[in-house]
Amino acid sequence: MRTSRGNVPLNRLLPFILLLVVFAFGLAFPLSNFFVVRPSVADVSKNPDFAPVAKILQSSCVDCHSVTPRLIAHPYYAAFPIARDTIARDMLEGQKSFKLTEDQVSGKELISSIDLAKITTVVEEGSMPPIRYKALHWDASLNAKQRAAILKYIESRRQ
Repeated sequence: MRTSRGNVPLNRLLPFILLLVVFAFGLAFPLSNFFVVRPSVADVSKNPDFAPVAKILQSSCVDCHSVTPRLIAHPYYAAFPIARDTIARDMLEGQKSFKLTEDQVSGKELISSIDLAKITTVVEEGSMPPIRYKALHWDASLNAKQRAAILKYIESRRQ
C-alpha cells in the first residue's frame, strides 16, 4: 500500500534490503582475499625459467599444498567454523597428492620429476587451482602466460 506521497512501506522493502545485505556479505569474502598479506619467498634458484614459477607457486599453490605453515595465507574468514573445516579438508586433500616445501618454492631444492609430471597434467588440464578455490581467490587463476611459464620451466628441467 502506498501513502499519498508515493513512499513504499518498510515491510515491502525489507526483503530487498536483506537480499542486498546477504549479497554484500557474500561479496566480502572474495574481496577480502585481495588484502591477505602473503609472505614472500625469494627465488634463490639462479634459473631464469624458475623465477616466474616461484611467484605462481606462492600465489596459487601454497595455500593447499605447502607443508610450511609460514607460507600459507589464511583469510579472516578461516576462523569461522564452516570455512575452517572446509579449508582444513582442502589442505589435507591437496597435500595427499602434492606437497611443496619452502625450499622448493624458493628454488633451493628441486621439485621432483614425479611432482613436475603432476604439475604438467593439472596445468594442461586447467584443473588447478580448483574452481571452489578460484571462486573465493579471484587472483589465483592461471592465465595463458603463467601456464606457459610453468610448462617452459618443466621442459627446461627435462633437458
